[in-house]
Amino acid sequence: GRKRTDEAIAAYREVVRLRPDRADPHHQIGQALKGAGRPRAALDAYAEALRIQPDHPTARLAAVGAAIRAASGQDADHPEPSDED
Repeated sequence: GRKRTDEAIAAYREVVRLRPDRADPHHQIGQALKGAGRPRAALDAYAEALRIQPDHPTARLAAVGAAIRAASGQDADHPEPSDED
């Protein structure tokens, strides 16, 4: 659930604090955010992973998926307005 996702993100952010030079924790934060329906926030995490390790294959692929979800309005942080508004 939401609590476990938040706990996972907090744990990976602690790893980032301790090892900011590692791409994998940023990628894992992105995975958790994307799974929580927050692809725009996930994109930021994937971008950081790719800044650190440009050839990180799973971060690259995950960023594409998150971008598609964000562009299609599937973002809990930024819901698209409905036609009824």
